[in-house]
Amino acid sequence: MLAKETKEVFDDDDWLFEIKWDGYRAIAEIENGHIRLYSRNGITFENSYPVVARELKKIKEKCVLDGEIVVLNDKGQPEFQLLQHYEDTHTHTYV
Repeated sequence: MLAKETKEVFDDDDWLFEIKWDGYRAIAEIENGHIRLYSRNGITFENSYPVVARELKKIKEKCVLDGEIVVLNDKGQPEFQLLQHYEDTHTHTYV
């Protein structure tokens, strides 16, 4: 899939679109109140993103979730640079 820049937004009822979140892909394993939150390379995210880990602990079912950790800027848009520096500031919203 090769992206290209255009002057107009593409829209078509025969196409499905997904949001480009621009974050870190994360896998969460939840079982018996214990969680593992890590990158696809196996790097733990539990200490880096404690808010996410805390929310995952509320899930009572055994499951595996595959998603993306994103930090939103003041306009509610994902901003990768804020995510990279989140550990230093902890001032923005996770998705």
